[in-house]
Amino acid sequence: VILLVIRPLTGLIGLWGFRAAPGEKLTIAFFGIRGVGSFYYLSYGLNHMEVAGAEHLWAILGLVVLLSVLMHGLTVTPVMRLLDRKQGRDPDADGLPPPGLQGPGAD
Repeated sequence: VILLVIRPLTGLIGLWGFRAAPGEKLTIAFFGIRGVGSFYYLSYGLNHMEVAGAEHLWAILGLVVLLSVLMHGLTVTPVMRLLDRKQGRDPDADGLPPPGLQGPGAD
C-alpha cells in the first residue's frame, strides 16, 4: 500500500500545478526520490523524542526502502520505454542519443 498507493498519491499532490502530461506526472510520482530522506527523518525524530517500539519503525522503513529499490529497479526500464514511445520517441532507434546526452555544442 505504501509503495503502490500512498507514495504515488502524495507525489501527485506535490506535483499539483506542474505542467506535464499525466503520464509524466505519474512516472515522477512513482519513481520519486525518498529513501535516504526517510532514514534521515526517522533518525532525527527518534533523537528528539521518545518512541515506544522504535525498532519496529526501523524495520518497516528498511523493508519499504528495500522493496522500493527492487520494484523500481525492475520497472524503470519498461516504464521509461513506454513513456518515450508515448512521446513519439523510439528508444531502440539508432542515431542520436537521448535528449540531454548529446554532449557539448550539439544544439
